[in-house]
Amino acid sequence: MADYVVTGVAGFIGAALTERLLSDGHFVYGVDSMDDAYDVRLKQRRIRKLLGNDGLSKRRFEWVCTDLCNSSWYPIRLRNVDAVIHLAGRAGVRSSIIRPDAHAHSNIQATIDVLEAVRCYKVPKLIFASSSSVYSGGNYAHKENDDTNWPSSPYAATKKAAEGLIASYQHLYGFSARILRYFSVYGPAGRPDTAVFRFIQAIVEGRPIRLFGDATQSRRDFTYIDDIVDGTVRAINASAERSHIRDLRIINLGAGVTVRLSDLIQIIERKTGRTAIIEPHPANRADVDTTWASNLAAQSGLGWKPSVCIESGISRTVDWYLENREWAKDISTVDYGG
Repeated sequence: MADYVVTGVAGFIGAALTERLLSDGHFVYGVDSMDDAYDVRLKQRRIRKLLGNDGLSKRRFEWVCTDLCNSSWYPIRLRNVDAVIHLAGRAGVRSSIIRPDAHAHSNIQATIDVLEAVRCYKVPKLIFASSSSVYSGGNYAHKENDDTNWPSSPYAATKKAAEGLIASYQHLYGFSARILRYFSVYGPAGRPDTAVFRFIQAIVEGRPIRLFGDATQSRRDFTYIDDIVDGTVRAINASAERSHIRDLRIINLGAGVTVRLSDLIQIIERKTGRTAIIEPHPANRADVDTTWASNLAAQSGLGWKPSVCIESGISRTVDWYLENREWAKDISTVDYGG
């Protein structure tokens, strides 16, 4: 069994990954600032769920609430740790236009502090959660070596900057690194600022959906949380290359299939038996028309293939929402609009 540090442990992916690692028998030390990037009640529920596991899991999970830029967390669990899985960060393309400073702090400065911790304590492996946002759109499946030098939002720019920092530290200090570019992750208890959560909540509760741009043209590569967790675990378990100086890989984790936002709405309407109320708004310049992953590198390098189709994933997410509707209906779904 291994010891892991998971940053962003109260986040959507962080909590789901931690639950998987605990079930596999590993020890997880989590770090999360519990910031207000979105409704903190979801983060609190995720932490309570992790702490509420069976007695054995309780002894194998510890966490601290602190900003990653506060280096006091370094020595707590970094000695002899097998890997740091750095999932913490401030997400959101539109919100980054309003708070670029917050995104720079959480995505760039915090990454520097994590890298310093990896360097100081000679951690052998780093897994980093990047984003499909580093690709600036285009109606084709993006490969890992595509040009990412023209970010369309401050959020994308901070993720690109973090990738560059990891590459430089990996070159200098020789740890193994995997940069995972996640594509439109969704599922039960997902981030409330994403389309899937917002659309389900609005349709079930009879509220209007603020829709920006043309929903028949905007396409997303929606990837279910269980598939993302599986791909991340495979990246953690991947063997290091013999030549550690070159042991850095960038890997897309995306379903490899695009779905129009208009089709997503129709799927949710079918699953809920309700009709969406659409409130159209002009497109936001920070949004890209299409996110679409080529996942061939993940297939060949990790043996990974997505297994949950959009119909099944949305069905599971709708079921979760209806089961938790009493409190989920009040979760704030700020979309930062036009």
